[in-house]
Amino acid sequence: MSSTPFRQIRAHYDTNTIVVYQAYSSEIASIAVEHQKLNASSSFSMGHMTWIKPCWAWMLYRVGYSYKDARQTHILLLTMIQDAFIGLLRRAALSHGPAGGKEDSGMGERQGVRAE
Repeated sequence: MSSTPFRQIRAHYDTNTIVVYQAYSSEIASIAVEHQKLNASSSFSMGHMTWIKPCWAWMLYRVGYSYKDARQTHILLLTMIQDAFIGLLRRAALSHGPAGGKEDSGMGERQGVRAE
């Protein structure tokens, strides 16, 4: 029997922070890197649904290796405070499975966070 937990997060982390990845358009990413803040571009919107991933390989796959969508050609490494990341997970609604099926549609919008 495996001692590996069924649910786990594989990520680079230390005692205070966790690394996540997020895909953006060239315009948003370039300005964000230059100014070291996501909202530096007027095209950035906190109201826009976006996915963060703690695994670089999973992010690459999900964005079609940056060829899938012109709005996801640049992947940024973001360092988050661990408590903020855990807070997002606690508020999250599953995007699939028993608690995330069609009967649950809209829950993510009410919660503001979806977990995959």
